[in-house]
Amino acid sequence: MRFMKVIKIVVFVFFYCSNVNGQAFIFKNISIVSPDQNSILKGQNVLINNGKIEKIGPGLKAPKRYQKIDGAGKFLMAGMADMHVHLPAAERDIISTKHFLLLQLIAGVTTVRSMRGSLNHIALRDSVKKGMILSPDLYLSAPPIYSSQKVAPDSIDELILAYKNVGFDFIKILSLPNSLVFYDSLLAAANRYQMPVVGHAPWGDVQTAIKNKQRSIEHLQGYASLKGDTLNETIRKTKVNNIYNCPTLDWTFVGSLYYSMDYLKRRPGMEYLPLELRKKWEKTLSDYIGKVANQERKKDSLSLIVQLDIVRQLKAEGCKFLLSQDASNVFQVPGFGLLEEMKLFKKAGFSNHEILVIATQNPAQFFGESDRLGAVRTGFKANLIMLAGNPLEDIENIKKVDGILLGEQWHTREFLEGQIKTYLR
Repeated sequence: MRFMKVIKIVVFVFFYCSNVNGQAFIFKNISIVSPDQNSILKGQNVLINNGKIEKIGPGLKAPKRYQKIDGAGKFLMAGMADMHVHLPAAERDIISTKHFLLLQLIAGVTTVRSMRGSLNHIALRDSVKKGMILSPDLYLSAPPIYSSQKVAPDSIDELILAYKNVGFDFIKILSLPNSLVFYDSLLAAANRYQMPVVGHAPWGDVQTAIKNKQRSIEHLQGYASLKGDTLNETIRKTKVNNIYNCPTLDWTFVGSLYYSMDYLKRRPGMEYLPLELRKKWEKTLSDYIGKVANQERKKDSLSLIVQLDIVRQLKAEGCKFLLSQDASNVFQVPGFGLLEEMKLFKKAGFSNHEILVIATQNPAQFFGESDRLGAVRTGFKANLIMLAGNPLEDIENIKKVDGILLGEQWHTREFLEGQIKTYLR
């Protein structure tokens, strides 16, 4: 009999401490991180009910049904957004989609912008919303538009409407035919159906993208080819037209052999990847290093300097950024790569609080949801992360995720690690 009581207690503790769904919560005596104010509000109680932040204040009480989460010595902030993600494709990726999404969560990511759309992503998002799959919130691009599709300008309207009706959130440009007629038709149809256009600059021409108010530009594409007054004016218009840039610097730095193999192997999150994938990455990079001449490395190093300088100039003009490493290169761990991207933003002169604003509030603004997402405020959706260290003090503390709240679902790090380990057997 006593044995059965012990078992019941163990089950109770595991359930409530590891993975709690559909509950109301109170974070007790926790410090709230406010990146936009560059401040910490200490000793707060935060009440969560129906997936939203109900009340915030010191000494607040909660009804008995509220699950208590001890926040002593911990820091609460809005979950982060990874804004340039390629969801795994079964035919080419070792990591499964569910594993990929768990990696995002344990790294503190509560929102993902998928940038390589597929029709099966709609069903995936539906499963996430129903609670069948553990995942950040998903914002989905339609299948990318590229030149080899040979879509006629007079067919674009029908294509965009079809993507809208299926449920995609925006249109992704991968590559386009060098045709203003095509691009203008695409933008006109997208505007007509309220589908933001994001992605690469058309045929590498960032000036055309900015003139037409493309919503976001990926990889700083097109800026590096501009010089002097032309570059300055292009950056000014980027600001005026409220265009976001998602530089994905880490992808370029890894591909340009900026980092040593030893450093890459020690990156946070590597322990959550299959040994098969880690060995594959080592071989791929070793083979690539053997093929790249010193002259090419010098050229790549200059390119990295140029990219950081463009980011500095965009920052100086007050342009808006989104954060992602574009985890599609070797040694880029989904979710954890946000920290690597943050370090490169620091190289470009950003402060910790500016970087955290880019990771939390800028995505909410981008999606037109800054009145409900991206901050720890009363009435906001409770997509929150609890950290063991202050990220305003040291950006490295962003990797110390103790738990994550997805609306009405609370998951500890231990629980998420347990879920990830099922994919490593």
